[in-house]
Amino acid sequence: MVDVPKGPPTEIRCGGTLIGQDWVLTAAECDNPKLVAILGQEEAMEKREKIKIKQRHTYQDMSGKHNLMLLKLDRPKVKWFSTKYQVIGLPSKVDCHKPKGAAGGGLIYNSMLYGVVKGSTKASCSSPVKFTSVCKYRDWILKIRGK
Repeated sequence: MVDVPKGPPTEIRCGGTLIGQDWVLTAAECDNPKLVAILGQEEAMEKREKIKIKQRHTYQDMSGKHNLMLLKLDRPKVKWFSTKYQVIGLPSKVDCHKPKGAAGGGLIYNSMLYGVVKGSTKASCSSPVKFTSVCKYRDWILKIRGK
C-alpha cells in the first residue's frame, strides 16, 4: 500500500500501488505540488517511510487529461524478494478484462493490478466504485517506465 497525501493530514488522502522498485501508479486527481509517497500500512504499526517524488507523468492524449498518474520515486525502495513490500505486476494483454476503493488505490486480483480508483469513495458500500482500467493504459505505463 502506498499513501499519497493530497493535503494536510485531516484532508482527503489518495492511495497508490507500487508497480516497480521506484514506480507508483495512482489517480491523476491526486496530483499536488507537495506530493510524496508514504510506504507501509498505517494499521500494521510499522514505521512508515516518506519518499519524495522525482518525476510525475499523467496520461494525456487528444481528448485531454485522463485520470492516471505514474510517480517515479527519488530512490528505489523495494528489493525484489522483500517480504515487507510487495511489487504488484501488470496484467498481460491476454489477461486484460474490464474490472468489475480512496482515489488512486488499486484493484488487485491474483497479484496483478487491473484498476485505479476514480474519485473518493464513501465509507459505506452504498454506491459503486469507479475504476480507470489499467489494461487500457498498459503500453503507456511500460513506455514511461522504459520497459
